[in-house]
Amino acid sequence: MTISNQRNIHPPLFFNNAHLPETDTHKHLRLIFHHSLSWHTHILHLHQKVMTKIGCLRSFSNSSPHHSLLTIDKTNILPIFDYGSIIYDNCSDSDKRLLDKAQLSAAKIILGCLKTTSSSDVLLDLHFKTFNHCRKIPILRYFSKINFRIVPCPFPMNVFRSFSEFVPYTLRHNLDVQIPLFKKSLAFHFFLRKVCSIWNSLPLEIKSSPSHLNFMNCITSSYHVAKHSTLHLWGVNPPLTSVRCMVRPQSIKISIKNLVITVIDQCFNTQTF
Repeated sequence: MTISNQRNIHPPLFFNNAHLPETDTHKHLRLIFHHSLSWHTHILHLHQKVMTKIGCLRSFSNSSPHHSLLTIDKTNILPIFDYGSIIYDNCSDSDKRLLDKAQLSAAKIILGCLKTTSSSDVLLDLHFKTFNHCRKIPILRYFSKINFRIVPCPFPMNVFRSFSEFVPYTLRHNLDVQIPLFKKSLAFHFFLRKVCSIWNSLPLEIKSSPSHLNFMNCITSSYHVAKHSTLHLWGVNPPLTSVRCMVRPQSIKISIKNLVITVIDQCFNTQTF
């Protein structure tokens, strides 16, 4: 595979007088790399893999309770999104919307809401603000491990320089990290620049956390929405989407089918004079 955006014909490569065929993609550690350094092929592969599992989840939704569907989603679907998300997070916005759409369809199946339910209500039931915040959590977790020396830093140590290292006086943003400067505009989506921007946007009380565990607890509480208080039906606190439609869509279809059959039976059993 030749990494280049040029469409010119590249010279052939030989190994032991054998011609090496050129390919456009290469799969390494379950990540698909494209010769143009685009993640579109990998995102399409993830979407196809996730939609197969969502189809199985939809088949279980008629006879499985809510907590069982949530367990299936956490153990079989969400790990597919989380694996390597730090690496392919610089994909295009259209690819991110494709992943969000798949994740939203799985959430609607779990909550038992209609397809026309707004995504804001589904996110509120899942106690998340946006799916973008969900993608920021692994990035901040990895950066926090680097900051607290839990994992080795794969970059030069002088890359992550806080303002307190070279500013002699105290400022309110001393804990911010200096964003690395790159010459190309493509570097705006690089990991170094993105993680520094996310870190600098955090509140001061989160950046001044004394430990990694305390930092992750603050991140989780700030990126999650507080649990809402809804009406208690049959001793259970249902989500807003379930309160809005009262029953699952599958139960609505079964009820309508039974009602139609009952009406037809009564029409044929009516005695005519």
